[in-house]
Amino acid sequence: MSSRADGPTSELSGRDVTQLPVYLALAYFKVAVIAEGVHSRHAQGITVGSGFDRAGASVPKLVDAGLTALRSRRIPSQGA
Repeated sequence: MSSRADGPTSELSGRDVTQLPVYLALAYFKVAVIAEGVHSRHAQGITVGSGFDRAGASVPKLVDAGLTALRSRRIPSQGA
């Protein structure tokens, strides 16, 4: 799948996917918030078990992925 809003997905489906990067970014940010909550509860000793100790490390990566998705959007030219 193309990371650009005008890639093969748009061409094949005929749908407007220009806002797809925004929705993808929101999804990344949403999962980052959930991971931060898991990390916080684990740090407080509320959530125990294997893997919860690594939830916090995913937050910066998820936020970066969301920002990357937003930066991938094309801004239409003023004359268009």
